[in-house]
Formats: sequence, C-alpha cells, structure tokens
Amino acid sequence: MKRKFNAIDIIVVVVVAIIIIGCYKYFSKDNSKEDFKIGKEKITFIFEAGNILPELSNKVVVDDILLDDGKYQDAIIKKVEVFDHEQVIAIDGVLNAVNNPTIKRVYVTIEASVNRYGPYMDLGGQAIKANEVFWLRTDKITMLGKIVNVL
Repeated sequence: MKRKFNAIDIIVVVVVAIIIIGCYKYFSKDNSKEDFKIGKEKITFIFEAGNILPELSNKVVVDDILLDDGKYQDAIIKKVEVFDHEQVIAIDGVLNAVNNPTIKRVYVTIEASVNRYGPYMDLGGQAIKANEVFWLRTDKITMLGKIVNVL
C-alpha cells in the first residue's frame, strides 16, 4: 500500500522542524554579552545616620576599618561630614526649618571591596544599595543608618 502525504503529515513535519530550529538557537546562543558579574568589586558608597548625639558623631574617624561579626572587613572610611540636624517646627502657624545643634546628622563616605553576585552586592552580609538600612560598625562605634548613594 502506497501512502501519500496529506495536510496532517505536512503540519507534523513543520512542527518538528520548528522544534529542532528552536532547540538549536536556544542551546547555541552566545551569553558572553551579558553583564553578569560575580566576585569582588571595589565600590564607594555614602552612608547617612541621623539623630546622633554630638559626642557620638565625633567617634566616626577617617581611615577606620569597618567590622562585622568581630572581623575586619575590606572597607575603609574615606570621608566624614557632620551637620546639625534640621527640623521643621511651627512658629506662629508657619512651618520653618531650623538647625538643632544638640542632634547631628553624619554622612560617611566608605570605600569597600564588596561581594558581587550579578545585581546584588554585599559587605559582611549586608546588602549594598541605595536606601538600604546599614549598620556601620567600627572599633569605636556602632550606628544604624541607611545608604544614600552608591558611586
């Protein structure tokens, strides 16, 4: 018995060809253009802590090394800026911004070698990204704040 091709046979051959071409393209694609970094990377970021007493704000010193779990991290404080805390108060029904010299705001620029896993960066188990809560620990002080910028 001689068999002829019909429409269903043609559809099956086309579907099988599409599957073979799709598999070939999927498994032979070049991933070298993707920017997926893994390993150590040197970055600089800015940390901000607010509502700090003036006596404590002086404990953050340039060239201090950060700690985590009692171990020194590959992170060094490069710059420290201390400002009076700015508050908004109402005077005669009008909102005014005034400086409060009894409370300080501290900005710390930190240069660190972080672990990078694609878009995720961490330093001592803490995520490094803008607006992320961060514990700044040195030999002299521990303070809670947030990262305001990753340079």
